Amino acid sequence: MPAAAQWLLVATIPLATAQSAQLLLEAMAQARSQAIPLALDVNWRPTFWDAAADPAAGPTEAACSAIRPLLEWEALIKLAREEALWFFADDDPRAISSGLPQQPDVVVTDGAAPVSWCIGGESGSQPASPPPQALDTKGAADAFTAGLLHRLFAPVAERLRFAAACGALVCAGAGALIPSSRRLRSMRFWGASAERFDIHPWCAKAAIAKPRASSN
Repeated sequence: MPAAAQWLLVATIPLATAQSAQLLLEAMAQARSQAIPLALDVNWRPTFWDAAADPAAGPTEAACSAIRPLLEWEALIKLAREEALWFFADDDPRAISSGLPQQPDVVVTDGAAPVSWCIGGESGSQPASPPPQALDTKGAADAFTAGLLHRLFAPVAERLRFAAACGALVCAGAGALIPSSRRLRSMRFWGASAERFDIHPWCAKAAIAKPRASSN
């Protein structure tokens, strides 16, 4: 694990097979040994566990048993609302956080509805940033999580606003990539923060937003 790493972001999909689960757990153990905090984007996908499963199905008991230990290791957990209800029978981030031994930061998304959060013991909600036209939601959650981690040291409201805008950018085009022709037009989602960022295309969790060099 790179010594300069600030987070290790993982998801639950690798737990679906024994080989990938072993590699995931080894990576997480290494990160913990280096005091690198862990972040989990639950990203429940039933067809990775059972190819015949209904894509809208919730987790089986076997899947829950495999996933539960991860929930107790993370410093940050990002869930969709339905995932929060499946795994915790609650969509309140404060309740989810207080019910885990490490009391992690918890962020719950719900499509175009406001994002609810509990971060650093404080809680609240953040309006989503809907694009003018939502063409495809694929990759939006990945972009949201990447944006959240990228703005790690920003004030909470700015972190969430930036993350929501990252997700909205993906929805504005087909597929999980940000359409380059929309890049500058989409900067308005950042409001006052827009002038400080050049947004680059990304795929899945490789998202980055590079601070613009100062003109001074």
